[in-house]
Amino acid sequence: MIGLDLGNFSPEMAKLVLLRGAGLPGLSWIGEGHRVGRKRLEAAEDRELFGCESLADEKMGAAVRALLYLWLGWPGDCAMFAQVAGDAERAYITGLCERHARHFDKAKELFKQLGGHHAIYQDLTAYALTASATAADPCVRRLREMLEQDQRWEAFLFCDALAQASAGKIKPAGEAVLRQIQCREFELLLAYCHEKAVGGKQKARLLPDDAERRAAERERQLREIRRRRVEKHKRDKFRAEMNTKDALPPQPTASTGASPSRAAPVKIGVLCPKCGYSHQMNADQRGKLHRCEKCATAFLVPPAGSPGGALAAPAADGVVAVLCPKCSKRLVLPAALRGKLTSCLQCQTTFMVPKPPVAVTAR
Repeated sequence: MIGLDLGNFSPEMAKLVLLRGAGLPGLSWIGEGHRVGRKRLEAAEDRELFGCESLADEKMGAAVRALLYLWLGWPGDCAMFAQVAGDAERAYITGLCERHARHFDKAKELFKQLGGHHAIYQDLTAYALTASATAADPCVRRLREMLEQDQRWEAFLFCDALAQASAGKIKPAGEAVLRQIQCREFELLLAYCHEKAVGGKQKARLLPDDAERRAAERERQLREIRRRRVEKHKRDKFRAEMNTKDALPPQPTASTGASPSRAAPVKIGVLCPKCGYSHQMNADQRGKLHRCEKCATAFLVPPAGSPGGALAAPAADGVVAVLCPKCSKRLVLPAALRGKLTSCLQCQTTFMVPKPPVAVTAR
């Protein structure tokens, strides 16, 4: 890192930032993602990650998580959490993902939504002028000249400079300057979103002592044990019901007592919206409730004409989680997209976000 004060973050967040190492990151952070960091970030609750009891701004909390996923090399998860952030941060962070993927035209379209203004642009411009003061590369000098002339951040010109560097048209010294500016941009945006998430520039409030931390950890473990017991009970009950159903003898027909010959039923594949387990079932089950054989979650089998895999899953208020019908990627989208077309952030497949399921009265 260049100038990020990790003392303003919780110990857990500081550890996640340091997992990437102390060296200057390369031009693109996309490649072999840090698997341990991703697993650790997925398991971290907000209280542990931010070091406070509750967040002042949930959307900014999602923006922080998105930036940490990008830092650890997981652009798909980054873009997913960015959808929950505010409009400016969603466009900015998604633009960063496209820029690291070397989709510079898409990145420019997203940066255009910011209208040339963001809270970190002034500090970013000042740092870029300082970092490029002695640069000899023509592309970096041009960036510096434009910053000096306009005294504002040039997101498009910086994209062009990174494109030149990615193509090997900038010497190592000039590339190092661009990498420093890119890293500083991330640090400023992370610090800004974190400040808004916890509600001020002061350090996030941490647990006062080890005794309280141990007590909180014990409580978390007890909740996890209770949750596993409930899920195990549901699975056992479901298996028992299925075994009883399979043990029933076949019903004879009214005329001959034998089952009539008929074609084999059409099978469809449906993914559980919670755990992603693939079910093979008859097509006549469409539009009916089904319980997952793995996690015992009840869900509605999509009716005919809807994407078989794009099942709505539980999510926070204001958002909906769906599974891509092609690659099964779990996406978290705004609830306003229900019934509308959207594209998978991982495989670019276009599909319709399911509408809210019709309530079914148990009999």
